[in-house]
Amino acid sequence: MESVFRTPQVHVIGEIVGAKGFTSSKLYGKYEFRVGESWRLLAGKPAGETFYDSSENSEGLAVFEQPFDL
Repeated sequence: MESVFRTPQVHVIGEIVGAKGFTSSKLYGKYEFRVGESWRLLAGKPAGETFYDSSENSEGLAVFEQPFDL
């Protein structure tokens, strides 16, 4: 019988909602996902940027709503 070695996979799905507590009212975010030497990225983008948003609302929250799926 043939032995098949199968590796586990980890799926990361989420969203960068926003940012709060910064002195600037115009914000954007940069993000990067890093893995160890024993891991490899099968699909998705490991890094990116959100768009600019203004935190000039009543809560002082800059809304990004940037999805990611790795």
